[in-house]
Amino acid sequence: VAPLVEVWGFGLSQRDAVTDIIIDSILQFVGYEKVSLKHNRLVKEDNRLTINFNAIAQGYAVDYIGTYLRSKGITSFLIDVGGEVLASGTKPNDIPWRIAIEKPSDDLPAARDLSDSYVQKYAQVIINISNRAVATSGDYRTFYLNEEGIKVSHTINPKTGKPVDHSLLSATVITDNCAKADAWATAFMVLGVDSAKKLLKTNDELEGFLIYSDNNGHTVTYATENIKRQLEEITREK
Repeated sequence: VAPLVEVWGFGLSQRDAVTDIIIDSILQFVGYEKVSLKHNRLVKEDNRLTINFNAIAQGYAVDYIGTYLRSKGITSFLIDVGGEVLASGTKPNDIPWRIAIEKPSDDLPAARDLSDSYVQKYAQVIINISNRAVATSGDYRTFYLNEEGIKVSHTINPKTGKPVDHSLLSATVITDNCAKADAWATAFMVLGVDSAKKLLKTNDELEGFLIYSDNNGHTVTYATENIKRQLEEITREK
């Protein structure tokens, strides 16, 4: 999908006008089925095909650090790389780690912080968790407004070649591996609410928390059953 990421202005290239003709020409060398592994070598069907690992890079880094810490006999820790998290063991007071899920908003501060005031103002819920990985994808931090003032998301649908445009605002996935959680969260953002719910209901490895807009434009949430028991609602200060 990397060529599409570039042409839409979310890579290293300078953003330029995008037309259907340009997208159609790029789609010829987009798609995971055009890449394979043979004898530990990456083989591409088309030399123009390039790969963007952004959807799993942070999750993979978290897993790598976790493996290193466990190799040193450290079993209680919380690793956070750009919002992708691995929670192992418990906090020193023997209670689960608390992971805040942000409210999707276009006016969030550029940087997150750990203060109670930030959580109070910008968090949607808190998930209490141990020995699990958590990854969240959304379209509310990385986007731009085009010439018509329309929001352009950084999440690209590889089938259409265009940024996603649906009601799913944020997808959080909880599983045993952060790279896997990272990948599924991104996939859900591409697929949309209905498909994400269906996959969460049929895949026993995954738990999830979705934030989306209903038909009336109200923000609503969906949580899988196990996660419902671990959610901590935030009481807003008056």
